[in-house]
Amino acid sequence: MSTDIDEIDRPLSPTISVTSWLVITLFLAIVVGSIVARVEIVARGQGKIIPFGRVQVVQPLADGKIVKILVSEGQFVRAGDLLMTLDAATAESEIKRIKANIERQRQDAAVARAINTPLAEADPASNGFVEAGRAMFRRTAIGDGHHADAEALVISILSALRDQIAQVEAQIDRIKESQAAQSARLEKIRADREIVALKFGAAEALRNRGTISEFEYLARLRELKALEGDATIAASELDELVAEAAVLSKQRTSLISTTHSTYREQLNEAQITLQSLEAELKAADNHLRSLSLKAPVSGRVEAVGVHRWRLCRGRIHANVHRSIQRRHRGRSLFR
Repeated sequence: MSTDIDEIDRPLSPTISVTSWLVITLFLAIVVGSIVARVEIVARGQGKIIPFGRVQVVQPLADGKIVKILVSEGQFVRAGDLLMTLDAATAESEIKRIKANIERQRQDAAVARAINTPLAEADPASNGFVEAGRAMFRRTAIGDGHHADAEALVISILSALRDQIAQVEAQIDRIKESQAAQSARLEKIRADREIVALKFGAAEALRNRGTISEFEYLARLRELKALEGDATIAASELDELVAEAAVLSKQRTSLISTTHSTYREQLNEAQITLQSLEAELKAADNHLRSLSLKAPVSGRVEAVGVHRWRLCRGRIHANVHRSIQRRHRGRSLFR
């Protein structure tokens, strides 16, 4: 019995304790290492290493026919060097069309402004009305084109308006003269009517006393009624002349306001169209620039293809390029 107790109380061998602690420590190290450490995978095989951080892929933004290829594989280029060009005939034609439309809209705007300005500042019948429009057109005309036709149009429109206003004013002046004559005639008729009315009153008194014949009385009455009829007709004709003058005055105002409104609307439309055309021109210019491919960085051209090109940044790529062009049969390490 005492022997068994002695065996139980006997301490463990130091070798066993050290071994146990080593095993536990190694296990914990493996667990921690599997969590923290990075595992490297070793692969064997043939391949080509491409340093993506050093490669720029260059390709056109628009489809088109290639006209010129100005570089070859392995050639060193600097940033901004032209690599290739696409057919730009259609793009250039579109830009010319837009610029022609812009020039036309600018002339339309200048014409409208040259007509509206003198209308807002002066009467068409005033002296210097047409010259004011011509001066305004010459100040506002923009572009490199010839503006003789547009300037002639401004002068023609303003001159025609001036002549129309002059014709209307001439008619108004004639009507005013007729009004004056008709007013004088009406005043005379009314004056004669007052005299005849007095004579008729006297004749009526004499008729009542029986000192004049019925025939003389009726003659006085007939004369009075005739003058009253003449006065009514003259007043009606005078009213017609007044109404006709008012119509002509409205016609004069309408000619000015209609012309003003027409060319104010033309000016607004031209300005709106110009904004749209300028945006189209900007887009067309960008499209034209996209047809010329340029190097974004300095480097050496690796490959030239119909669909895309590669440009590798930096001189160091030449060394990398030569090494990666060979087929590797040894072991390669990828992380």
